[in-house]
Amino acid sequence: MIKMMQQKAMAANLNFDSDEHKYIKPVKKIIDAASHGQFQHSMQCMDFTMFLVETQKAVKTKKMTQTELPARLQPLFDWLEKIQAWLEDVPPIEQPMRFGNKAFRKWVDKIAAAIDADLLVICEAAKPEFAHKAEAIYELKEYLLESFGSYERIDYGTGHELNFIIFLYCMCKVGFYGVDDYEPLINKIFQRYLLLMRRLQTYYYLEPAGSHGVWGLDDYQHLAFLYGGAQL
Repeated sequence: MIKMMQQKAMAANLNFDSDEHKYIKPVKKIIDAASHGQFQHSMQCMDFTMFLVETQKAVKTKKMTQTELPARLQPLFDWLEKIQAWLEDVPPIEQPMRFGNKAFRKWVDKIAAAIDADLLVICEAAKPEFAHKAEAIYELKEYLLESFGSYERIDYGTGHELNFIIFLYCMCKVGFYGVDDYEPLINKIFQRYLLLMRRLQTYYYLEPAGSHGVWGLDDYQHLAFLYGGAQL
């Protein structure tokens, strides 16, 4: 069964740089046990699981300090550093409650206002010959914006972390990045994202989203342990 699903997932590759492919704004479709089960048995789930496995293999026994950052990934790394620097422009506000500082929303708004132009620079450096960048960005940016936490609840959890990995997966799936980028995508880009999120958690006091207490490895991260275990 697994082998068959792997073959279907491999065969699902499409031409994402064509007029025929239509990019759409992602919407939440896993809303109950039935839809969750349907996703678990889908080609999309198998394909994404394969991405997690292969990126984990790519960093096996690899030290982050020994991983080089390719020029095509530099703009994405620089962007993460830039939006962290923006924190100084949007300090926490005085408010009665300790957790969930509302200045977080202003910071996210600042990112959202520039996301199309910023992603265009990132995609241009990754694959300048890709003709449908603007169309792809329309879909890609939603995963990226969701990776910083909930705008409404001002919290952060493993689902938001997953959104960032899905963004990287989509960048590879569409063709901006490839297999040769797996190691720096995790050891450089994902690591830089984690440093940003640690700063956000203490700066705006983001509440843990869906914490499982002592039953969870961490209130905020999960995939960090998956890749960290491979690096040992």
